[in-house]
Amino acid sequence: MESIPNNATIFNKNYHKDKLYSVTFNGDHPEEKIVIYIDTETNKKVGMIGEN
Repeated sequence: MESIPNNATIFNKNYHKDKLYSVTFNGDHPEEKIVIYIDTETNKKVGMIGEN
């Protein structure tokens, strides 16, 4: 089971932990990496790491 790390920005703390899914986008440089956390039950973005 995935979890949202402490260094992420959390948009909704009431997400379904058993339905969490992450998507990673890699840029040309390591600092451009973005990870988005999605609650697959509600299909809402609940957290992210990286640029907005």
